[in-house]
Amino acid sequence: MLSAALPRRHVVAPASVLFGVGSWGLGHATRDLPLILGLLGAGHRVTVLGSGTSLALLRRELGERCRYLEIPGMRVPLGRTPFRFYFKYTLTLPLIWWETLRQRAFVQRLLAAEHFDVVVSDNRYGVWSWRVPSILIAHGLRFIAPGRNHLLELGLEWVNARCFRGFRWIAVPDFERNDLSGDLSHGLRFYDHGKIAYLGLLSSVEPADVPQDLDMFISISGPEPQRTLLERQVLRQLPRLQAHGLVALGRPQSAPLPDIAGWHIAPYLDRRQQASAMNRCRLAVVRGGYTTLMELAALGKPAVLIPTPGQTEQEYLASYQEGLGHFFQAEQQALDLSRVAHGRPPNPYQPAHLTGASVHRFLDLVDSC
Repeated sequence: MLSAALPRRHVVAPASVLFGVGSWGLGHATRDLPLILGLLGAGHRVTVLGSGTSLALLRRELGERCRYLEIPGMRVPLGRTPFRFYFKYTLTLPLIWWETLRQRAFVQRLLAAEHFDVVVSDNRYGVWSWRVPSILIAHGLRFIAPGRNHLLELGLEWVNARCFRGFRWIAVPDFERNDLSGDLSHGLRFYDHGKIAYLGLLSSVEPADVPQDLDMFISISGPEPQRTLLERQVLRQLPRLQAHGLVALGRPQSAPLPDIAGWHIAPYLDRRQQASAMNRCRLAVVRGGYTTLMELAALGKPAVLIPTPGQTEQEYLASYQEGLGHFFQAEQQALDLSRVAHGRPPNPYQPAHLTGASVHRFLDLVDSC
């Protein structure tokens, strides 16, 4: 895991920072962890605004070094087909707007009652202010529509650009060139490019000099029922594989399970155990979430990406990265572990710099506010 103390910087006046963390999955919390550690190492005071498992993870990692406030998260619809996605999104849109307005009202009351010098928001779209300099952390500046409906994508990019205009900076956890996110945050038409700052990758998993004693590390995750469907696909294939390794089921409350044909089955791995497994494996088989992609890139680890069906961002990222030769992709329903067990991408991704440099770029943005 990321070391607790990043290099300190000279700070003329320590700032009070309100840091809103997205709650849909753990990826936002784990990528924000090095940024918050960087703020603390630079002498700033940090109040973390979040909810659910992501807030719990940051509490465990940061302890009493931060103050924590809980605020409900935003629901995100999924659909197995484009029609189902559009239908669910249409039904959910009023709730999304209402939840965003509730967040914004909460933040405005907080800013009126307390003094903050900077507001940082990782996909918490109601966490910003016209009065207090605000920084948005986001890699999805353009929405990837099911079926790549370009007219819809252009329209939603315009909407996003309008909604984000109150932020002084938009900090993208990616590189401007040799990028990881592709169309999600590049080739933009409606944003003020002078406000976009590409930080580089953010990973709370660091490379470790450990034996590569796992042929594969398979991490099963995602919303139900897709998590369970992937688990069934994986477990029934293990006895036929000419390989050994570790499978993490993503079920924190489950009892221990017996090994299967030389494979250790772990109901759940905490962050440190997950980081160890990623370092030890020769090949990772994982969901295609963006934070996971950054962690793989930081480790230089070959991987097979299995997008969650109906999650268009993951489907796009897996296809985009496979097209560049950096990673492989596999559809959940057609997953064949025997075919990917010894796969190696032809052109492994080489980041221009690692997380430490990205954190310093972020601290420069905070100082500029």
